[in-house]
Amino acid sequence: QKNSTVRTDDLSEASGFVRCRGPLISSRRYRIINRNMMWSAFSRSARSSISAAAAVRRPTSRVDVSARRFQSRRFQSRQSEADRLIIVGSGVAGCSAALVAAEQGLSVTLLTAGSSIVDNNSYWAQGGIIYRNYDPQSGDSASSLADDIHVAGAGLCQDDAVQKLAAEGPGRVRQLLLDESGTYARVPFDRDPRTDELLLCLEASHSAPRILYHADKSGAAITEHITAAANRHPNVQVVTESIVTDLCMVDDKVCAGVKRMNRNTGEIQPMLANRGVGTCNP
Repeated sequence: QKNSTVRTDDLSEASGFVRCRGPLISSRRYRIINRNMMWSAFSRSARSSISAAAAVRRPTSRVDVSARRFQSRRFQSRQSEADRLIIVGSGVAGCSAALVAAEQGLSVTLLTAGSSIVDNNSYWAQGGIIYRNYDPQSGDSASSLADDIHVAGAGLCQDDAVQKLAAEGPGRVRQLLLDESGTYARVPFDRDPRTDELLLCLEASHSAPRILYHADKSGAAITEHITAAANRHPNVQVVTESIVTDLCMVDDKVCAGVKRMNRNTGEIQPMLANRGVGTCNP
């Protein structure tokens, strides 16, 4: 599969869209990635925080009904087939999820509201990203980071999310942002010119210096390299100028796709998933 960045003006031809009883709906099979990735970028003047995702109930729409009809008819026959993922957003989390999925052999459609893949909020972050200080004298550890997060969160943080971030975060940073294989990103974080060791700084609410940074433009450096990795991966297709206005829900429980608005024309088109909830093949 040849990778390319596709503008929504060209999406009908590029993605094989077909007319199917009204709205323009893709003939390819999609599913929505259903796992959350937690990233924490600390501004030098900001306090650390943990954000919890909240599910919002939405009223049943015509798209929901269509998804139910497809579900009963297609689920058993399509269950074992490969699916295409839809990932909304081209920031650090979106591109990381896209790359991990693409490396597992899945085809990914990455939707971004901007005119290019680097047009996202991650780009503007000044502070660095949490890593781990492996110097024994620093006193840093997973439990130390977890304690710092709970203190900064004033007791409002969900402990299992905090423990997951503290234990698995450094490994994910190594995998996705310090990669030497060329698969993911190798971000040029600041290093000691004498030893070439990564420099770590102490930021607000942290008890040990554990923050990787690139001058005061860490977000730009991380974003440029992680988006470049996603853009060159043969299993990732980037679609720009796309604003997701709503989720297509089945029985207010399962996400069956998204409603995507072309930022240039204002036209809203449903993009449905198929893994267990329906498909849009004519």
